[in-house]
Amino acid sequence: MVLIGNEPIMYPELERIEALFIKYLRGDLEEAEQSELDGYMEQYPALKKLFEQIQEDPFLQTDLRIFSKMPARFREAADLPPVSAAPAKPKITFKRMRFNPSRAAAVLIVLMVSLAAATYLIRSWNEQPVSGEAINSDYDNDVPSGSNKAVLTLADGRDILLDDSTTGLLASQSSSKIIKPDNGLLVYKPGSGEELREETVYNTIRTPRGGKYTITLPDGSKAWLNSSSSLRFPVRFDSNERVVEAEGEVYFDVAENREKPFRVKLREEVMVEVLGTEFNVSAYEGEQIKATLAVGKVQVSAYGKHVSLLPGQQARLAQAEGDLSVLNVNLLTEIAWKKGFFYFEEAPLETIMKSVARWYDVEVEYRQPIERTFNILMLSRDLPVSRLLKMMELTGHVKFNIEGRRIIVMK
Repeated sequence: MVLIGNEPIMYPELERIEALFIKYLRGDLEEAEQSELDGYMEQYPALKKLFEQIQEDPFLQTDLRIFSKMPARFREAADLPPVSAAPAKPKITFKRMRFNPSRAAAVLIVLMVSLAAATYLIRSWNEQPVSGEAINSDYDNDVPSGSNKAVLTLADGRDILLDDSTTGLLASQSSSKIIKPDNGLLVYKPGSGEELREETVYNTIRTPRGGKYTITLPDGSKAWLNSSSSLRFPVRFDSNERVVEAEGEVYFDVAENREKPFRVKLREEVMVEVLGTEFNVSAYEGEQIKATLAVGKVQVSAYGKHVSLLPGQQARLAQAEGDLSVLNVNLLTEIAWKKGFFYFEEAPLETIMKSVARWYDVEVEYRQPIERTFNILMLSRDLPVSRLLKMMELTGHVKFNIEGRRIIVMK
């Protein structure tokens, strides 16, 4: 676990490695899971060495398999993940060997040390500085990550390039102050009194491909814009509702105000309505419209149909039929980008590469279709694109080349 600001962030990749090891010890790894574990061992030599040691000693395999089936209250003392209640399928007959708790405990210590080493390697992989340095890569060239970039368009048509502007007061509009307190953050401070009778005017913030930005709206709500996204909003909310318009992908943390509901308009007549909550909307052109709830409760409407969401649920619009469906999702797959990570779980390559294209501002060319799905768990978005591509190449199911700002996908 690491801290982003004051918030704890877990490393699901490490948890996944532990879970795969336990399944291996229990003898019920599926073929795809074995390939995944092989990929991790290629990436983290400490794990590969441990795996080889266990393979060479059948007694240790037996001890650890028995330990992996112990009740949770005993396993918790070793800080191992819970295991399935499904019966194990050991390759070694337990009757021939006696369970040796001390041997199992010793190996478990080695396991924890190795996994701690993996944690260090994962963090080093994610945190190694790359800006301004030569990037070692197997590719002809590399592409740096996106950054804080956006353009603010005022009501009078003026554009302010936020990545180049200095911090401090940027403009005053309808008695509201537009302030950039830090790089990547824009804050609106509304006026009060006589000026509230002035006509409401709108501003729009847009992020390009390879850009992201955070804005605090006049009511105190915060919005995080992913790349290729936009948000249109009034410089003050002075009616009985708070209405904004979003395109692309935006995460909202809405300031509670029960007298003024907060509404987000998306394309295809989709509307998300809340009072005070946190949620993510994704409405890229040509892609499915999705609204995912993290905290609180929201209502999603489209074409006269309405659905309510609970935390961990997602509303999706089937554009051809105009139907709204609700399903449970892994929140990390939807909002990890807001924390600065890639997180894909059993995701089609095309889905991953669409996100890559937007964040790294690259084009993607497919030489052959790739039908496999991939896992990329909590990889920092601050890394150059080669790091992400190399992780997928470890599976053996895909190869990449980088030509300028074009990524070639091959088998």
